Amino acid sequence: MKVYKLVIIAGLLIASTLYAADFHLIATTPPTPAPRSFSSMVADTVHGQMILFGGWSIGMIGGQVFNDVWALDTENETWRMIEPSGSAPAARIDPAAIFNAAKNEMLIFGGRDDYYNYFNDLWSLSLTPGSEAWTQLNPSGTLPSPRLGAKAVVDSVNNRMIMFGGTTSSSGFDETWALDLNTYTWSLLDPAGTKPPARQAHCAIYDPSGHRMIIYAGSNWGAPVMNDVWSLDLTYGSETWQQLFPSGQQPGARTQHFGIYDQYNNDLVTGFGYDYPGYFIHYDDAWILKLSSMTWERIIPQTTTPVARRASCAAYDPNEYRVIIFGGNQYNSLYFDDTYELTLDMVGVSENPKDYIQDNRYITILQNPSRLPSQITLHIPSPAYVSLKIYDNAGRIIKTLIQGPKSAGNHNINWEGLDARGRKVVAGTFYFVLELDGEVIQEKSVILN
Repeated sequence: MKVYKLVIIAGLLIASTLYAADFHLIATTPPTPAPRSFSSMVADTVHGQMILFGGWSIGMIGGQVFNDVWALDTENETWRMIEPSGSAPAARIDPAAIFNAAKNEMLIFGGRDDYYNYFNDLWSLSLTPGSEAWTQLNPSGTLPSPRLGAKAVVDSVNNRMIMFGGTTSSSGFDETWALDLNTYTWSLLDPAGTKPPARQAHCAIYDPSGHRMIIYAGSNWGAPVMNDVWSLDLTYGSETWQQLFPSGQQPGARTQHFGIYDQYNNDLVTGFGYDYPGYFIHYDDAWILKLSSMTWERIIPQTTTPVARRASCAAYDPNEYRVIIFGGNQYNSLYFDDTYELTLDMVGVSENPKDYIQDNRYITILQNPSRLPSQITLHIPSPAYVSLKIYDNAGRIIKTLIQGPKSAGNHNINWEGLDARGRKVVAGTFYFVLELDGEVIQEKSVILN
């Protein structure tokens, strides 16, 4: 298998409408996933891995459809096949998928096999390393009808999965569904505002800064491929759809593209896919939609670009500040088994659009300035999902110290001065950034030789 790295150069943190990029080949060793498209992939941020499920290859009918599970270790960049216990879901393409951190599980809904059997079943894959297990869930409430190509996000405020769209063999859906992640109960929402046209194979992200779901583009049977952007306000009981109209150079209409949320810059990152205005156009491009200004910006590679493709799967790695993209196809005949790393431009800590609270209510560095190791104390007032990351003075992420649920109380952490790849950092100024209960708290530390 060929694995490539796509690096976007930071550009000295100056204002720009273009992002520079370059590719680097990374050697990996088998085993690796077989070539495929229409897989689902989520970021297991608790265990530092990407989880890939399903997909297909070779032709529209009678091709190979998968129900295997693979994990990409994001630290050493190696794939391994997982063999969960329990009965596995039927092989399928393009189910909706999320990572539910609170229950340490990947959830998949729906999809389709290669003989046009559509599903509306719900499955949980528990992700405890070495004890992975499949469980078919029996949700209550009114179930969505069978479909593929629906897209879903986690509404972390209300602890629910929000899903929009999907299609059968003849028509698409414009429905918005909610799955309560505490009780696994489905409910059909009736948001205010004008709802988006029916579609499938769009992309969807959760924007925590606006407590909203953003969807972009997609397609529906017999209709032109779309290029529109919509926002769903997720205020419980007052959900509202609104069409957005970004400025800047617009991407070409597309479907079967990838889309992820860049949590540090508050951006939607999207790319690849295809359009068919009477003929097929496969894209090899990538774009950033800046949600703070609602402006499109194109990513421009420095030397070369990936082979144009559609139906890749992608997920975001917050530890390494990058997008992981796997596979895809051209014309349902050329299938890919390559893995790309798209490393995103990082704004400086002082320029980060988030409002940092600079105090020591929750984070204390015991000696400052200090020599390594650094000793940090966190005060967690109530059980919460906690993130603690270290940045250098240029705003680059150095290491993630904590990413996951934490109990209430004081927690002591020692940082030995190693970055995410185990290299010793040099002396300088570093920023410890804690995300807790919707607040972002920054503490500066000077590390001496």
